[in-house]
Amino acid sequence: RRGLKIVMDLVVNHTSDEHAWFQASRDRDDPHADWYWWRPARPGHEPGTPGAEPNRWGSYFGGSAWQYDPKRGEYYLHQFSRKQPDLNWENPEVRKAVYRMMNWWMDRGIDGFRMDVITLISKHLDSHGRLPGEVDSELSEGEIGEEGYTNASPFCSDGPRLDEFLAEMRREVFEGREGYMNVGEAPGITPARNEFITNPAHKELDMLFLFDHVSIDQSPESKWDTHAFVPKKLQDRMSRQQEAVRNAGWASLFFCNHDQPRVVSRWGNDSDRESRELSAKAFGMLLHMHRGTPYIYEGEELGMTNAHFTSLGQYRDLEAINAYRQRVEEARCQSPESMMAALALIGRDNARTPM
Repeated sequence: RRGLKIVMDLVVNHTSDEHAWFQASRDRDDPHADWYWWRPARPGHEPGTPGAEPNRWGSYFGGSAWQYDPKRGEYYLHQFSRKQPDLNWENPEVRKAVYRMMNWWMDRGIDGFRMDVITLISKHLDSHGRLPGEVDSELSEGEIGEEGYTNASPFCSDGPRLDEFLAEMRREVFEGREGYMNVGEAPGITPARNEFITNPAHKELDMLFLFDHVSIDQSPESKWDTHAFVPKKLQDRMSRQQEAVRNAGWASLFFCNHDQPRVVSRWGNDSDRESRELSAKAFGMLLHMHRGTPYIYEGEELGMTNAHFTSLGQYRDLEAINAYRQRVEEARCQSPESMMAALALIGRDNARTPM
């Protein structure tokens, strides 16, 4: 009645492990058997034992990206929580089912989707359809990091069929509809690729959330290895994003969201009321004066600060808790003091306190 548009969250890189599709896929003879990334144990290893995972990929949330399922006798890929198995978008039946679900919601009057990690749906496979690290795979699985795993992101983001999948989605769900808007969360996407994907001529997505500017205070090896904020780095990244869409495509503008800390605490100064207000207004002006669509996360317009937690027990975010255990207690590659400081600065729970 008030003319508001509703854009719904869409999570289709993965499902819950409690989803009917996944439960059915645990049976090798079920029609859903190939709807997820199932793989056998590494040759010469007992399934379910340490080191038997199909390759050495690590999860975004810590530990291996593979989980053993005793019922099926194989491992499934999960880039995030073990309760979030990745869908196999190479299977056309998976894509048809996803599009049916999307159309169901569009027919009920929503105005588009915010697509969760949508740029991870196409994996990099060799000429035989194998993932890096599989037996006789032509692709390297990457270097082992300080936590004991390799980074799966280069092999799972912006894959060779991403443009094909997004264009197919456009045809199957949005063709012939008017007044909708789509924005995709885009890990692994460069500003140049943003221009291509958001160029209306290519008929993929309207906007993407890029992440290169929100990693300027983190080392390439680990997000938890944080560095001081350098304004010139932010200027360079935002300028690169703006230049990339000078002739085609469109930019999404954001500093905060449910996965990012409060910008006034991260890059500004929240030590007293005057500094907090000046910092919040400065970042607000910086965001809104660029060309693109600004996204304001709840509380950002009020200058909300980080939570300033001081103990691990105050955190609820799986990523934070797992990272502390893995980096401090297991790999011992970061001190407790340094890890707690990183959690206080960039932990996701900073954005998940009540508004």
